[in-house]
Amino acid sequence: MRESEPSNEHDLRSHGPALRYALAVFIAVRVTLTIFVALMALLFPDSSGSDQPEASSSGSPAVSVDLEALLLDPWQRFDALWYVGIAAEGYGFDVYFGDTVFPPLYPALIRSVGLVLGGNYSLAAVLVSNVAAFIALFLLLQLVEFELDRPTARRATLYLAVSPVAFFLFAGYSESLFLALSIAALYSLRKGWWGRAGLMALLATWARTSGWLLAIPFLVEYVRPRQGHRPPPTVLLSVVAAPIGLAMFVLFRELAGFPPLEALYTTYWRSRIVFPWQSIMEASRYALSGAYHPADLFDLLSTFVFVGLTVVGWRKIPTLYSLYLAAGTLYPLARLKVPVHPLQSQSRYLLVLFPAFIILAQLGERPWANRVILYSSVALLLFWTGQFVIGGWVA
Repeated sequence: MRESEPSNEHDLRSHGPALRYALAVFIAVRVTLTIFVALMALLFPDSSGSDQPEASSSGSPAVSVDLEALLLDPWQRFDALWYVGIAAEGYGFDVYFGDTVFPPLYPALIRSVGLVLGGNYSLAAVLVSNVAAFIALFLLLQLVEFELDRPTARRATLYLAVSPVAFFLFAGYSESLFLALSIAALYSLRKGWWGRAGLMALLATWARTSGWLLAIPFLVEYVRPRQGHRPPPTVLLSVVAAPIGLAMFVLFRELAGFPPLEALYTTYWRSRIVFPWQSIMEASRYALSGAYHPADLFDLLSTFVFVGLTVVGWRKIPTLYSLYLAAGTLYPLARLKVPVHPLQSQSRYLLVLFPAFIILAQLGERPWANRVILYSSVALLLFWTGQFVIGGWVA
């Protein structure tokens, strides 16, 4: 016991700068967005999210206490209502079972925290997301510093925190939880902690079904390990942990008697499976028609940016990150949304692909490039946050 104490103290001292920087970035962005969102709510008091898709009308009612309403109501939009509804009432509160496409981990955490808060699930959702957002920033800083260097790590962390749709990390969405778990999985993987990495990957799939893509970097690390020595075959259980997590969710839905996922995605959520390039072509035609929503154009541009970062960064980051980024970019494109918003929510799906921010941090090494990235990101973040608050469609 005594022999481990110096090591623990050393770990705390070594993590100190990362903790302080991550906390500073988190507080700065969180406070700025809180003030901005409160001002938007005061300027547009009648905004009720009328532009939201019809599915988002489900969920628990918004809180109405004055200060609480000012701080919480603006964050209750779209999928946040679904998560709160599941936490409060369980799966199947929607008559068409549209809520059953959402994995259980985030709603379960909301319910657990909400019970402690006397049933205030809206506050619980924001608290869970914000804690997860801070953890994600800290872990990203640790991961990039481990792989590259501290300046690059700090830029990557900052770029993620102020990215154009980063407000989703602080709202009642599962993005921050998934991001924290996926970074933890790959950080553990690169450190050689296979058991911990597999557990994090499995939990990530319970936060977002796309978590099964983590099997790709896991397989790469097994075939081409960082240390040069292939681990024992027993770690293959960790390699398939993410797909196992998805299979468990599908089995749970089957046993619960819920409609098949594909049936719900096709009928209720109005989407169909296509080749990724078909989604891009359809979105491009939609944009050229002039009838597009600004979010549609932004989703398309975001896709091009991430494809570009994948190509540019192929030799800048380890292969497992590049493949994860490529798969994560293409996977949402395999589902075309019809009849409108062809790339619906694509910018939000791309937000959790943290390797892109590592590449961007390397490109931002020059001061002028750093300023361009930061200024444009902050401007877009404020714009899309404002749209989200007043009920306009974002992602």
